[in-house]
Amino acid sequence: MEDIKLKEFVDRIWLKRKLILLTTAGFLLIGVLYINFSEEEYTATLKVLPENQQGSTGLLSQLGNIPGLNIGNQLANDNFLPPSLYPAIIQSNDFFLLLLDFQIKTKEDTITVRDFVASEYSPSLLGTIKRYTVGLPRLFSTSTGPVEDSRLENGITYLNGEDAKFKSWLSQRITAVTDNSTKILTISAESPDQLVAAQMANFTADYLKQYLDDYQTQKDVLHLAFIKERRDEAQEAYLKAQHELAIFRDRNRNVLSEVSRIKEEVLTQDFNLTNRIYSSLSEQYEQASIKSKEKRVLFKVLEGAQLPAPKSKPQTTLVIILSIFTGLIVSVIYVLFPIIFKEFYEQDSNGGSKVPV
Repeated sequence: MEDIKLKEFVDRIWLKRKLILLTTAGFLLIGVLYINFSEEEYTATLKVLPENQQGSTGLLSQLGNIPGLNIGNQLANDNFLPPSLYPAIIQSNDFFLLLLDFQIKTKEDTITVRDFVASEYSPSLLGTIKRYTVGLPRLFSTSTGPVEDSRLENGITYLNGEDAKFKSWLSQRITAVTDNSTKILTISAESPDQLVAAQMANFTADYLKQYLDDYQTQKDVLHLAFIKERRDEAQEAYLKAQHELAIFRDRNRNVLSEVSRIKEEVLTQDFNLTNRIYSSLSEQYEQASIKSKEKRVLFKVLEGAQLPAPKSKPQTTLVIILSIFTGLIVSVIYVLFPIIFKEFYEQDSNGGSKVPV
């Protein structure tokens, strides 16, 4: 190794400079061709600040000191989905099923996302090779019968072959990233059509908000429905007791007997009891109603999707730099390889090279 000097490397590179330049130019040409023949794609982004009402702020906490409202620690121990789960939510099959059926506007017409993706989808080179090699028997054996629609049935998501491909195409183009320091959620959607990208980004934000709303209020909605049923039952019992007491008093207005007095006391106690139960359940219903609304997610859009959207593919500058860099590296390694090969592998007993350089 000590016999190899820097000057030998430099001389070798200078001697083969034309080969290095031609190789680099060849890689650069490949990069330019890739840029020219690649389909342009645009990325629409919107920034959202999700805010929930967990904590001591909000209407419910302001009512906490009102006598008679037994709110207690209703805000405590509420389970809110962490932002780290947002990407998983928008990568679910349920999300893509709704997205594929979503109506979008293009420059020409209003179509579904499924129709748009079908017009833009093209399998990868590896997928095409696999389809017409190892997948050839399956291609010939595939039934030409009707294709079932994708659907959600009994908690199971059914995706047909085409929709599964479209889901894969979309999943690579829709992302949600949360900044841990600022808690700002950035939703991005990429598409060959700028307008479609913006609409898909907005749809993703709306879906995520609705999902979080449903998740965070599902227990409160069930509790609210239960309290409403009990309140309605108590109201019916209260009105019945009130009606019975009123009828008895009307019929026995001038009757002075011990039996009538005892009967009136029983009816009065029944009326007071049903009144208290009805009032208590009405109060609980109002509390549950306030709580269910208080816990809904607030999506503050800090920056909506803008048009024209920036072009994300192909990245011209990056492709050119990588092409030049790759060409230089490959050509220099090729030129210097004989020197390195001579030093480490092809030395004779006298230390001379067996390979002419």
